[in-house]
Amino acid sequence: MPSPLRKEEHFEQLQDYQNETPKFQEFQELNAPSAKLEELFFFAAIAIFSLVTVLFAFVLLALNFSPIWAFLFSGIISFSITNVLKKSVKNLIK
Repeated sequence: MPSPLRKEEHFEQLQDYQNETPKFQEFQELNAPSAKLEELFFFAAIAIFSLVTVLFAFVLLALNFSPIWAFLFSGIISFSITNVLKKSVKNLIK
């Protein structure tokens, strides 16, 4: 007999919890223009990184670098260029 009583008590607690919690919650937008600008900068950084990587890989491969070194150096160069551009844009905005 104790088993059904515990189940009923648990069921009542679950119903109380469901009745106390709201059915939906209003969406609260947090600083929309700033968030959109940050998102734009993020995707622009990805695009710039990709383009610079391809450009430098092409140049280094045209100079007869080994492919592994060409892609490694182009990745490092594009990463550094992307970071410099990010920092300069942030300084211009502030």
